[in-house]
Amino acid sequence: MPSPAWSGSGWGYNTGCDHFGSRSDGRRTDSSPPHRRCPRVGYKRSKFKHWIDAGKDGCNARQEVLIEEATEEPKVGPGCFLTDGEWFSYDDAKTTDNPRSLDIDHMVPLAEAWDSK
Repeated sequence: MPSPAWSGSGWGYNTGCDHFGSRSDGRRTDSSPPHRRCPRVGYKRSKFKHWIDAGKDGCNARQEVLIEEATEEPKVGPGCFLTDGEWFSYDDAKTTDNPRSLDIDHMVPLAEAWDSK
C-alpha cells in the first residue's frame, strides 16, 4: 500500500484520490476539505447476497431486524409476513405500523466498505 502523503488538499495516498476525506486513517474533522470521488473499481451490488435467512427459520435478515426493533411486537405470519407491529423511525421521529415504509440499512454502506478494503 502506498504511504500517506500531504497533497496540498489534505492527507491521502499516492492514488490521487481519498475516499474518506482529508486523512489517511479515515477520520474527518470540521476542517476536512471536500474529497474527490474516486472511481469504484470491481464493486457490484450483485456480489453481495441480499436479505439471507441465516437462522433458517423462514425470516430473512430484514424481517429479523424489524421484529427485533419493533416498539410493539408484530404478529409473524406464514412466510414471515409481519402484521400488527409498530416501529419508530429515528430518521424522521415518526411512528409507523407499516414495515414496508421503513428502510433497513447497513451500518456501513456496502459500497463504502468495498472502497475501504
